[in-house]
Amino acid sequence: MLALMMTAVLAQAPTVAPTVAPEPAAPALTIGSKAPTPELTKFLKGTAPNFFENDKTYILEFWATWCGPCRAGMPHISEVSEKYKDQGVFVVGISDEPESKVEPFLAKEEWQSKVRYNIAIDPDRSVHKQYMEAAGERGIPCAFIVKDGTVQWIGHPMSMDEPLAQIVAGTFDIATAAKARAEESANESRAMAQRAERTAAIRAGDWTKVFAMIDADANAAPAGAKADFDANKFLLMITRANMPKEGYSLGRSIVDSTENPMILNQLAWATATDPGVKERDLPFAILAAEKGVKVSGGKDAAILDTLARCYWDNGEKAKAVETQRKAVENAGDDEMGAEIRETLKKYETESKSVGSKT
Repeated sequence: MLALMMTAVLAQAPTVAPTVAPEPAAPALTIGSKAPTPELTKFLKGTAPNFFENDKTYILEFWATWCGPCRAGMPHISEVSEKYKDQGVFVVGISDEPESKVEPFLAKEEWQSKVRYNIAIDPDRSVHKQYMEAAGERGIPCAFIVKDGTVQWIGHPMSMDEPLAQIVAGTFDIATAAKARAEESANESRAMAQRAERTAAIRAGDWTKVFAMIDADANAAPAGAKADFDANKFLLMITRANMPKEGYSLGRSIVDSTENPMILNQLAWATATDPGVKERDLPFAILAAEKGVKVSGGKDAAILDTLARCYWDNGEKAKAVETQRKAVENAGDDEMGAEIRETLKKYETESKSVGSKT
């Protein structure tokens, strides 16, 4: 509930030109690069192909036994391998884990049926360095498609169906793909540099700079995203920046201007529960939560739960119980629903206890 994005500015804050992040260095390996020959000496499933024959297509997919998305994608990769096995496509899954970890995993009945392609290990991470590190890829699963010794495509294996079909058919536009990849990498690198700079400014307590950077992000974002940036700025103001007056003023302007129930819920929940809040304005939290309930049609269990919490903390016990009962009526059978029901029991029990003492 507290995953607030960043952005917006204090009216009182002086205008500061945001620092421009340096142009990032291009990765050593990208689309259009000559593909380095993988030095894979141990295959636990299947056999080693001959890297890299002309007119053949190779998929190198980096994964690990501990990676949930990797495991989830294995049946799809098996289907891809079987679909293209007669069209010169070789699929190799590569894990940098030791044989003692990967072999027992593959031996399980579940994975014997789901993994129907070649699997190699890279315990010294030499191939990982050749591909993942050289391409600037930080997460798995990640696939590299190579044809005629050239890297044709890089990305998540669940997104490779369309480019793979074009690569096999000889219709893939590698120049356009390379340009898009370069732009994407540059944008990601700039974003990382800007996040690091903003984090440093937050740690230094340079709130003028922080809020100017958030504003710059807001101005570059789609118009509909402004409330998200404002919400993040609000949270910083009432917590680390210790600017409650300005923060709640901004908060009220957000409540007046947005019809987004999730943002309204975030404002209320943060105000009522975030341990970093210096001064809690519960009437403001109630205002935000009540509007959140209204614009969501009074059927969102999470927002009703937030409003009940705000009532409860503000001493309005009867309203809290009534609202929490509505939250229960709209809650599902999942973990959140169970928590909402437990909260109702707490409110009802404590309300009765207080009533018996008076």
